[in-house]
Amino acid sequence: GGGVRISGTSVRSCSIHDNQAICGGGIHNSFGDSWIDRCTVVSNLALWWGKGGGLYLSYGGGFIANTLIAQNEGGAGGGIAAELSRFSAIHCTIAHNTAPKGAGVYHYMTAPSYTNTIISHNIGEETVTDNGTINPAPPQKYVFTEPGLDVVFQDVPRGNFRLRWDSPGINAGTNLPDSLDTIDLDGKPRILDGTADRGAYEQFPPNQDSDSDGLPDEWE
Repeated sequence: GGGVRISGTSVRSCSIHDNQAICGGGIHNSFGDSWIDRCTVVSNLALWWGKGGGLYLSYGGGFIANTLIAQNEGGAGGGIAAELSRFSAIHCTIAHNTAPKGAGVYHYMTAPSYTNTIISHNIGEETVTDNGTINPAPPQKYVFTEPGLDVVFQDVPRGNFRLRWDSPGINAGTNLPDSLDTIDLDGKPRILDGTADRGAYEQFPPNQDSDSDGLPDEWE
């Protein structure tokens, strides 16, 4: 674990970036179910084409929620690599990661589930599964791969992976129980316009003025 090594641990509201390790450049979780919530895991590297540039899960999983996993690099699983693991990714953005095998996510005998999660614009195959099937297979509405950088994210070169105002990911998620639909990576309420957005960030509806001060949230 270049940034952190965890086992059955909670990691919340952390920025984990520019780390290196053979497996799990950003985070390595093993032998335990952990909770990773409202974190940014960006620009980490799995050395010598190791597994899990951003996040490596082995013999353990847990929950990954409201988390951005972007611009990481590895040999298998640029964003996430999971082996003999079980995990749920809820309201995550997994984008612009690089790997020759599973640029977004790589699974080996793993049972993941993806809910309201964006897996998009990774450099290579978005997902790869070896020696077993993804069980259950993520429904297409949960794996969102709308092409076109200018359509989905606001400003990738500056690391802004919030949805653009015209992104089809807005109001395209599934509303979840209150225990899961609380706040996004920015600390905003998860549901702002009736339906949850996909990804780590919830987008303000145009012209919303949540504090009623006469200045739209977009301007603030």
